[in-house]
Amino acid sequence: MRESSAEQAIILYGPPGAGKGTQAELLARAFHFVHFDTGRYLKHVLFAPNADATLKRKREQYQAGELVDPAWVLSLERDKVLRIAQAGLSLVLSGSPRTPFEAFGDAEHQGLLPALAEQYGEENIHLILLRVPADESLTRNASRLICSVCGLPMMGATEGARCNFCGGKGEKRPDDNPETIKHRLEVYTEEIVPLIGEMRDYGIIVTEIDGTGYPYEVHERVKAALGLTHDS
Repeated sequence: MRESSAEQAIILYGPPGAGKGTQAELLARAFHFVHFDTGRYLKHVLFAPNADATLKRKREQYQAGELVDPAWVLSLERDKVLRIAQAGLSLVLSGSPRTPFEAFGDAEHQGLLPALAEQYGEENIHLILLRVPADESLTRNASRLICSVCGLPMMGATEGARCNFCGGKGEKRPDDNPETIKHRLEVYTEEIVPLIGEMRDYGIIVTEIDGTGYPYEVHERVKAALGLTHDS
């Protein structure tokens, strides 16, 4: 359990391969946060078997690599965030929001940050930035495997290995080739880093921590940064 009774909204950022999803899952397992993976949720909605005609059109846009209506995506994410908050649960986001519009919205659309501030209080929103050198990011992405069934990362596994959790076969992500990773690092530097600065200016608490080492070591740093402790 958390030492404080106040629910929190945590945003995890870092370059590709920094372990954002892993750290979010550790917070979820250790402290009962809800890990809201916005990308996975979007795919879940788009590929629902009972999709109506409008949703099918958006699915076709997504499959064609086209930009799906940002206002619709924001509304989808915001509604999910509000349901989690109104259930009295702490929330952790890994790698999102990804754009200024998603973060702040506009005159007609409430962004994720105002929605989080409204539900949790601005003082209970924390951004954790995992610092990982670019060369390590490249190495991690080039060698990592994920489970083809449950999607969990498989630490230290070699090709052909089975997931320790569900027994699924390990596989490489399609976008974990060196050229794609380099492009994702450029996008992170050019788009996400400035966005983090905007979020800091907005009033979000930003804490940078060392993201190198084993996940359990980074988890200890994340806990310390957030003031999270287990009851003895």
